[in-house]
Amino acid sequence: MMSLMLRLGFPPEACEALTEADGRLAKTALLSPLWKQAQNDLLYGTEKDFVEMLKTLAQTCDVPQQTLDMVFLLRAVPYLGERYREKGYSEELLYETMTDLRYKLLECHALCGLWGTTVTAWYAGFFRCNRFSFGRLQMEWSTFRMPETYFYRTLVRGGETVVACHIPSSGPLLTEDVMASLRRAYAFFGNTHRDGKLIVTTSSWLVYPPYQGTVFPVGSNVYRFAALFDVISEKDTDFGDFWRVFNVPYSKETLANAPEDTSMRRRMKQYLQNGGIMGSGYGVIVFDGEKIV
Repeated sequence: MMSLMLRLGFPPEACEALTEADGRLAKTALLSPLWKQAQNDLLYGTEKDFVEMLKTLAQTCDVPQQTLDMVFLLRAVPYLGERYREKGYSEELLYETMTDLRYKLLECHALCGLWGTTVTAWYAGFFRCNRFSFGRLQMEWSTFRMPETYFYRTLVRGGETVVACHIPSSGPLLTEDVMASLRRAYAFFGNTHRDGKLIVTTSSWLVYPPYQGTVFPVGSNVYRFAALFDVISEKDTDFGDFWRVFNVPYSKETLANAPEDTSMRRRMKQYLQNGGIMGSGYGVIVFDGEKIV
């Protein structure tokens, strides 16, 4: 497990904490048949029963839930590697995709001071070979989340197969990196092309139209990223993404005391204190292999 953590870029303190936790789990949770059941469900299930199994296992040991879950996921990576080989996917793609474990590890530590993960259910998409990392963006097979009567640019109807992209918290959103991800996805998801074009969607706070020019300054990396999408619907998220910016859940008190140590935080805080609401947009990109059309 140590070599995997080092390859994924885990901080030394995290490696130490997770190795120590793994040793404790070897005497408790790993001895339970439920551990293997949870692993099988993670890799081959259709629901997310493994999350509930892990909650039960956490009651049998003195390891925090977030840490137990991360150890569980790390121990499952070699089995995912076997599935990649069976499907003809490269080892490089496996480790590039599993780097998401580091992103969620760092988010968890920022949120609650523990080395682990707070979004265990999220990993079903990765371990069931539906979601992959292609550089800056993650992509997965998905459905067009619009009514069946909705027909987008004569290319795709609501409910039909598209590729959804996710934006991990892994650094700047440079346009050239985004385009490189789209080119790789175009090649990988060839079975979803429509008239030679890849339909890419995203549901994210990063493409919420009211943030353009307010939270995201004109010309900024995030502003340019959001402008790549044709946003066809939006919704209020009731401050559900507040933690993504400030690393704490929303409340009036946390907003009043929210740090202003980055331009993003300063602008978001001002936006919310001026009566703005948080939300997400659902956007579409049509990509022909080289450019957005």
